[in-house]
Amino acid sequence: MAKPYLVKDINPGSSDSTSTPNYDSNSSQQLININGTLYFAANDGIHGDEVWKSDGTKAGTVLLKDIYPGNHFGFDYHFTNVNGILYFTAEDGTVNNKLWQSDGTEAGTVLVGNFDYNALSEYDFGSLTNVNGNLYFAAYNVSRMVQLWESDGTQQGTVLVKDFRLDNRYSGIDSLINANGTIYFSIYTIENEEGDFIYKLWKSDGTEAGTVIVKDINPPLGFASNNSVLPTNIGNIIYFNAYDDTLGYELWKSDGTEEGTVLVKDINAGSRASVPSFNSDLYISQPELTNVNGILYFTADDGIHGGELWASDGTTENTVLVKDNIPGADGFYPSELTNVDGILYFSADDNIHGRELWALNTNPTVINNTVSIKATDANAVEVGNSPANFRISRIGDTSIALAVNYSLGGTAT
Repeated sequence: MAKPYLVKDINPGSSDSTSTPNYDSNSSQQLININGTLYFAANDGIHGDEVWKSDGTKAGTVLLKDIYPGNHFGFDYHFTNVNGILYFTAEDGTVNNKLWQSDGTEAGTVLVGNFDYNALSEYDFGSLTNVNGNLYFAAYNVSRMVQLWESDGTQQGTVLVKDFRLDNRYSGIDSLINANGTIYFSIYTIENEEGDFIYKLWKSDGTEAGTVIVKDINPPLGFASNNSVLPTNIGNIIYFNAYDDTLGYELWKSDGTEEGTVLVKDINAGSRASVPSFNSDLYISQPELTNVNGILYFTADDGIHGGELWASDGTTENTVLVKDNIPGADGFYPSELTNVDGILYFSADDNIHGRELWALNTNPTVINNTVSIKATDANAVEVGNSPANFRISRIGDTSIALAVNYSLGGTAT
């Protein structure tokens, strides 16, 4: 088995060059692969936090561009790949975050859009999302202006989709997701002195007229969340968590219509929440909603089994507990759910081994079938180069396609 190796000691000695893992599932992506080149944020102790790239070798692991001169730190880059171009947000020391694009060269790492960055000193950018080859992103400032933008990477092609002005309340756009070309996102506001976030689900076809609220789940305010909607799509259906006073915090789905935005199942019956509460010891702030072979996997607590792994095909009857790994109300509490080729990997604690890496293989079991080959006519006589006819038959599970490789040898007499 191959062994892990240090690519490069970017910040020589015992000092860190990369940040400590952030287990908040709403944190932005800090490593991204674009056409075989890895882009990531690192600090070499001289240039501060900057964007680096690597081809996997020491010599090929280099600073992309010193955007913000000096030894600064602590930026959120939102790395996003659109048509092989890296998009990200970064400060350059003049104003707040700016929107950048890069072709992987220093000269090709440039600002995006027709923004007057110097005039818009309060601007910030986030929720960068690739939708059918165009970049969608949120732009907002402390004056409570929230906007949805689209960009093809050119000055002329960076345009405003919709300007949201929400009664001068603190607000923002969160959790942009591309569901077969339709953009879903949530708009959040802070509604009280305790700082509670209230969300409403929107969708957009890329036009102002086509940017509309999907459904007001908990009117008049919207639905509550402890962090973010964190939607996941399976085909044209998106899944998300929402809270109201009647059902508690539960799993919902939407097909983009008001009537098609419904509760999947009241897993923890009544007003009690099935979504596990934040627990810093378990590194769970939001349950990851993860699509594996068309089935949604997530962590839920039904009030009986504790936080365990659940699965859903979107119907109430088939939203079920996968396995009660710790009998009783203690809970297994899977987190960091990740799909790798049909295998669901996650971190969990079974009260025996501590919090370790677990896996669930959802791929169909391949059965070694028995294949027999025989001539269709046992008494046939081969003449010259005339083709022979054979019959291939199988026993066992014949529901799965089977490739048969064979060769013929010998000489005819």
